[in-house]
Amino acid sequence: MDLHPPPFVRREASRRADDLLDYGAPRSRASPRDAGVEAPNGQGGVHMALIRHPKDFWAGVLFIAFGGAACVIALDYALGTAARMGPGYFPRALGLLLCALGALLVLRSFKLQGAPLSFPTFKPLLIVLGSVMLFGLVVNHAGLVVATLLLVLLSSTASHEYRWRESVVAAVALAVFVVVAFRYGLGLQLPTWPPGLAG
Repeated sequence: MDLHPPPFVRREASRRADDLLDYGAPRSRASPRDAGVEAPNGQGGVHMALIRHPKDFWAGVLFIAFGGAACVIALDYALGTAARMGPGYFPRALGLLLCALGALLVLRSFKLQGAPLSFPTFKPLLIVLGSVMLFGLVVNHAGLVVATLLLVLLSSTASHEYRWRESVVAAVALAVFVVVAFRYGLGLQLPTWPPGLAG
């Protein structure tokens, strides 16, 4: 008497056994790289970004933009010489200095690793931009001294390390520098004091 099961029964039993083994075995997960997807930075992925320090990079771009704008605006004014500076000498020199500093920051951002750029709140940016706009609006009416004091005192509140004593000292020092450099050094036709105080 043949005790062996028919061939089709053996094949069916073997297939069921393979299915059970496949069901119980842990399935391997394909890595993002195997699937053709790059893993994000900080999670073992390949760092593909050329900019390694975003804060330095965008600060450098901002400096270059402001410096280039200052140089372009200064083209409409006489340059003069170092001994006898014209109205366009100081803005152009300051613009070139800003461009050079910006270029250094951009080059530095390609070498040093830094934190990503983040904007948890736009309040500091709005405070600084508002202070600059206020300076432009009041400088012809309130004078360089008052406008500079307002600019520094208001914009310094944007920092999370704000200290009012240090802000007052910085505001007074910058106001003195602005009056000496622009009013007397370059001879810009801007009032030093409000008309009521100037007599």
